[in-house]
Amino acid sequence: MSGIAVCIDLSLVERGLLQKILRSRSLGSNPQTRAQIVLAAADHLTNRQIQKDYGIEVHRVGTWRKRFHEVHELWKTLDSDLRPAMNEKLLLSWLADRPGRGRKATFTKEQKALITALACKPPSESGYPHTHWNLRLLTQEVIKRGIVASIAFQTVGDFLKEGRLETTQEHLLVKRKG
Repeated sequence: MSGIAVCIDLSLVERGLLQKILRSRSLGSNPQTRAQIVLAAADHLTNRQIQKDYGIEVHRVGTWRKRFHEVHELWKTLDSDLRPAMNEKLLLSWLADRPGRGRKATFTKEQKALITALACKPPSESGYPHTHWNLRLLTQEVIKRGIVASIAFQTVGDFLKEGRLETTQEHLLVKRKG
């Protein structure tokens, strides 16, 4: 059984921003397709008409029409002094995929921090006769200490690279301010 499509009412500013998203050359096709759906729905086209006119699957039209309507109506109910101003960035956030898609993170931020902290200490503190860690030895110690049950040495290396990148970026920001 098909339901009744929700009605979308847009202000001139909102229409202009959605048309700007639609014309953008720097955005991917997903936000543009979703903006097209919203604009067509605001022009009172049915989901089937939008499907025929733009070649978008009817279930996708219904999904984005409903999602946009829900968040737009919620935004309208917020206190006008407290709600975020209508702008392109806000509309793009409404047209973005919902969070939680894809594979969940395997390791917590705390585990990453503990691995990075361990890497900052010399291996001699852990009873190894080495002056520097190598990834395999560090991985062995991480598992031995129970920080994680299992982990690939390449993943440990990735954590350390992430930390190095963040530290470098912070260092550059401090340098610019100074």
